[in-house]
Amino acid sequence: MGSVRLKLKSDKSFFAFLSKGGASKILPLLIVGILLFILGSGLFGESKEAEAVTQITEEERLAMAIGEVEGVGRCKVMTTADEEGEIVAAVVLCDGADSPTVRLRLTELISSLYGIRSSRIAILKMGK
Repeated sequence: MGSVRLKLKSDKSFFAFLSKGGASKILPLLIVGILLFILGSGLFGESKEAEAVTQITEEERLAMAIGEVEGVGRCKVMTTADEEGEIVAAVVLCDGADSPTVRLRLTELISSLYGIRSSRIAILKMGK
């Protein structure tokens, strides 16, 4: 039987392709790929809807923490966030808001979690 030889292409054939005008075919594709990569990071970044979902999740987490404080009872939480998504104000509606101790505990809890002033936190009695 005869021997079979494999002919491997060398790097010389790639350079020959480029020298015969192949670069003009590859260059536009390379530029388009780079532009898509650069622009894609801005186009597919976090949207306002994703920020809203994050804020809702944070409100739910805060409500769960507040609900564990003794004397709170039922509670609902609403927060306000700045452009960077950081919470800057909070309102808590709860059954136990008529107790000064509960109001103080909740104000301290929210203030320590988010670093916001007590004047930006409202603790109100929840209606029936």
